[in-house]
Amino acid sequence: MDYTLPNHWSLAEERLSLLGAAYDPGSIALAQQLGVSAGWRCLEAGAGGGSFARWLCTVALPGGRVLAVDTDPRHLTDLPDLGGETVRMDLVTDPLPAGFFDFVHTRVVLLHIAERQVVVERLTRALAPGGVLVLEEGDGLGVLGEMPGAFGEVWRAFARSTACGASPGRRRTKLW
Repeated sequence: MDYTLPNHWSLAEERLSLLGAAYDPGSIALAQQLGVSAGWRCLEAGAGGGSFARWLCTVALPGGRVLAVDTDPRHLTDLPDLGGETVRMDLVTDPLPAGFFDFVHTRVVLLHIAERQVVVERLTRALAPGGVLVLEEGDGLGVLGEMPGAFGEVWRAFARSTACGASPGRRRTKLW
């Protein structure tokens, strides 16, 4: 699969770091609210720069498991030093253990994948009984037609170049 902004891009590390800085506080607060703690078996699907997976290592280990997967895990090389695991994985086709994880998380991943429904079903099957699935996806693409100037043009170009399928007039609704 080709991504609009791949992990081998010269500015990928900076981009991923900025994404982590912007979104980690909310993701961490939500995981804490859900009770993620020592002993939890966690899957970070589409781990990118790995900042959230690194945080999971600080709370789920020892006694738990943190598995960070990505189609290009080059920014996750330090995770084993923290007790986590990394795997190169295509979320659409590569096998996931069924009924294993207490916590499965993605953030800004599904918008890149045309077969997102398949991925959601596979991630759901990876949950242990009582496990929690958190899919954090932005909704900014729902207002593309209302974004003015250069800012709007950049986001409309991004939407056209990704698998998200958003159109300027389309509104999305919450799934929950």
